[in-house]
Parts: sequence; structure tokens; C-alpha cells
Amino acid sequence: MTTRNKIKDTIIKYNLIGNNELVTVALSGGFDSVCLLHSLWNLGYKVQAAHLNHRLRDEADDDMEYVKHLTDKMGIELFCKKIEVGIYAKENKLSTETAGRFLRYEFFKEITDKTGGVVATAHNSNDNAESFMMHLIRGSGLAGLTGIRPKTEIDGCRVIRPLIEVERSEIEQYCLKYNLQPRLDKTNTTTDYQRNEIRHIVMPPIIERDGIKAISRACQVITPEEDFLCEYTDNLINEYGQEYGNGKAYPLKWFNALPLAIKRRVIRRTIDMTWQHPVALLHTDNVISACEKNYGGKIIQIPGKFTAEIKKGLVIIEHKD
Repeated sequence: MTTRNKIKDTIIKYNLIGNNELVTVALSGGFDSVCLLHSLWNLGYKVQAAHLNHRLRDEADDDMEYVKHLTDKMGIELFCKKIEVGIYAKENKLSTETAGRFLRYEFFKEITDKTGGVVATAHNSNDNAESFMMHLIRGSGLAGLTGIRPKTEIDGCRVIRPLIEVERSEIEQYCLKYNLQPRLDKTNTTTDYQRNEIRHIVMPPIIERDGIKAISRACQVITPEEDFLCEYTDNLINEYGQEYGNGKAYPLKWFNALPLAIKRRVIRRTIDMTWQHPVALLHTDNVISACEKNYGGKIIQIPGKFTAEIKKGLVIIEHKD
């Protein structure tokens, strides 16, 4: 099967693009995003491109010139923006990766608010396997082992990943075949970042054993199970939870009778459903321990200005402004 056919099959399987829907391709100028843009364009999808110059590398301006030349040649509209990601990261006390991600999606939303449609990012099956391994090494639960989903919503943008079932080697061959000459990001060759360390040290022996496909299969098994457990927990929250201040309260006897896995999920989902804030295992288990011991009046602090309090037969989870 050709790379283009594989991409089209992925789009159809996951219903990624509606009829005549506009697709904004996140175009960095690297192999993955260039392959994505060129493939979608040749498959007849309605595309435009967006490029954010992070001003982090000496080659950033050359990358921008490359994508301008490429989109001009293809007759595709391009949205470009320059922003000092390093300065933004410092001012907001963020890592450059986190700052860059936030600013990229802010830029994409600006575009899609005007033009409509979806945003396509060039995550491939190798990226998916790397994310799986990175979360596994961190000790993630099921949510972190679902991998990179074919479609999702991020910061108000509908995001699709048409390359998610295509391996990096296929992408490189595609770009070579069509003489696309993508730009090389030198930071991808270092092991300064955790993802690169996993890519260059952990992944090679896994790839040799055809592990990319095996991890993809594992993600396909885990994802529906995670989705079911999330839906099951949300239904419990809606049935047994009651509004209380700036949060929710649950009957303590009911909460204590739940299986441990569901207790943890109730706490995490209570916070994540409203405030989209992650909660570490240590903090969920601190709350569970206090509930089991029925420490009346006990207030457990949870990072992100959250508290859990045991009061009058209830466990109350609130956000403290």
C-alpha cells in the first residue's frame, strides 16, 4: 500500500475530515509536516498551511522561507507568524516546549476561528510509540498509555493526525521520492530532551523487533478500555456527586466502598472535568487514605489550589481561588 493510500485509509477509518472541510496543516518544514501537506493536497483535500516561527534556532528564518516557497509552488495559502517563544517561556516560567505548544495552538485557533475547519498535525506512528514509552517510563496509568489519538480537541482546536499509522521511514521515503527536500531540525538529533533521548536510545532496539506496530496494537486495545472507564466514572460523578461551593461533594460511605481504581478516577475526573488540571497518584492516594480513616475536618492539599475535606459524612473536593 502506498503512503498516500495509507493516509487516506486512516482519514476514512477515523472520520477525520468532513466533506469539503478545510484542513489547516501545521507546517514546520520538516519531513513529517511536508509529507502531510503534500499528501493531502495530492489526495484532493482542501488545504491551507500555518507556520509559527519560534525564533529559537538560527535556522528558523530559513525554515520559514522554505515553507513559503513550498506553499507558493503548490498554490496553497500560508499563514505565518513570528514569536519569541524563549522570552514568553521565561516571562511565564514555562519550559520552552510547553510555551511553544501553547503558542502554536493559540495561533492555530486564531486561524480556524476565521476560516473554520480542522487542524492537521504530522504526528506519526513512531511519535505514538515514543509517547507510549515516555509515559510508561514515568509510571503513567492507562490514560497515558492510549498514545496519540487520531483526533482530539486541544485548546479549542479540533485536531487530526492523518499520519498516525505511517512510520517515519515511510515518510522519509515519500519525501525522497517526490524530491521535497524538507528542512532538518538539528535539535532532533541531540539527546538534550527526554523525547529525543527515548527516540535515539530506547527506540532503536524496539524498532528492530517491529515494536512500533506492537505498541500501536497495544494503544488500540487500551484506548477503548480507558474511554469506557472514563464514561463509567463520569456517570458515577453525575449520579452521586452534588455541587458544593466551588467543587463537588460525595457521600463518604459510598466513596469508601468503591474499588481503588474508581476512587482514583473519581478524584482525578472531578478536577479534570472542570479545571483540566492533572492530579498525581500521590495526591489521589492521600485523599483516599484520609477518607478510609474518616478523618473528620481533615483538609488535604492538592497542587493547583485544590483541597479535599472530610466533613459531615461527605468528601468535598474544591478549587480554592
